[in-house]
Amino acid sequence: MPKIIFTSRYLRDASPVQLENYVRYVSTREGVEKVEGSRQNLPATVQ
Repeated sequence: MPKIIFTSRYLRDASPVQLENYVRYVSTREGVEKVEGSRQNLPATVQ
């Protein structure tokens, strides 16, 4: 699974607490694919 790169001008000036809440929201949505611990630190793929 490729790593996500997310950019948003809306979040550029957000406080760290707001960013933490947003990441938690995105990570708990339906369809999220959880990464196994053994594959967690692998480099991103070319594709």
